[in-house]
This record gives sequence, structure tokens and C-alpha cells, in this order.
Amino acid sequence: MSVTCQDLLTLKYFERIKLVAGPNGLDRTVTWPYVGQTSTVSQWVHGGELLFITGIVHSADKLKDLILECIQKKLAGLVILVGNEYINSIPEELLAQADAADFPLFEMPWDVKLIDVTREITDLITVSYTHLRAHETKANL
Repeated sequence: MSVTCQDLLTLKYFERIKLVAGPNGLDRTVTWPYVGQTSTVSQWVHGGELLFITGIVHSADKLKDLILECIQKKLAGLVILVGNEYINSIPEELLAQADAADFPLFEMPWDVKLIDVTREITDLITVSYTHLRAHETKANL
């Protein structure tokens, strides 16, 4: 069983994280949470990652290029931390871009601890993988 963006909506620390665009892409598989702190991400990801950005490196006017890069690299989705000095809100054109590509775009309040969210996602992926491996082992016996 793989973890999808839809599965994340049931997590405790995801309660305050809101899906703002791309609901038709919630079936995308999440391979790992990745916190991006570079202006581009292509060279750092494999595909399937859920990208978190704080805005420290990604200004609001550059987000359109970033989301296009995420879509091209087949990331699971993008979580943008908002409500700080970097990104106050997600631009409407970005919402439209994510909707058109069925690319899940989430908005996360700045005061939610990123470490708690990424740890919970990592735990879910790890448990899911362990469960899958155990099931495969039983099937091969």
C-alpha cells in the first residue's frame, strides 16, 4: 500500500494544512516529504516527493516557475508555508495552474511545526512500506 496525498488529510499534524488547489490529484503517491531551500528543485528530487517551501528562497513572484518544475518532475504535491514575511498568501494564478494540472497544492500556517508534519508523514510512509514488505513475504511463503 502506498501513501497518497489523500492519506495525508487524515494525519493529526495535517489538520491545519488546507488543500487549496488540485483536488483531482489527491491520488498521487507520496514517496517522501522534502523541504526545499533552493530556488530550483529538479536536481534534488526523484519524483513523488511532497515539497514543503517556506518562502525564504521562493518569492511569491517565482512560485509559478517552481510549481511548473514540480509538475514536470512529477512531485506528489506542494505545501507552501504562509502567513509570514515571505509569502502572505498564495496567488490566484498559482491556484489555477495547480488545478489545471491536477497538482495538489496545500497551504500551511507558518506556526505549524514543520518537523512534526514531516515526521508524521515519514512515519506513515515507513509503516506503510513495512506492512507492504511483510505482506509480500507472506505471499512468497
